Amino acid sequence: MKKKNNHTIHLLIMALVNTFSFAATIPEPPPPLKRAVPPGLPIDEHLLVFIILTILLSFYFFRKSIKKAPKV
Repeated sequence: MKKKNNHTIHLLIMALVNTFSFAATIPEPPPPLKRAVPPGLPIDEHLLVFIILTILLSFYFFRKSIKKAPKV
């Protein structure tokens, strides 16, 4: 009887060691990503506004450079 108990205890210890060693090898989840844009605003709207502002500013500076150009 004592041999059977020792064998059972030995198997229990082996099972616990294997469980803990398996749990130690599981990788941690990756850290949450830091987004440049808040989650409520889609990036497409920002891109559209950026393109429109770029076009408007380029027209503004283009007209300014035409006014400064010497007339021939």
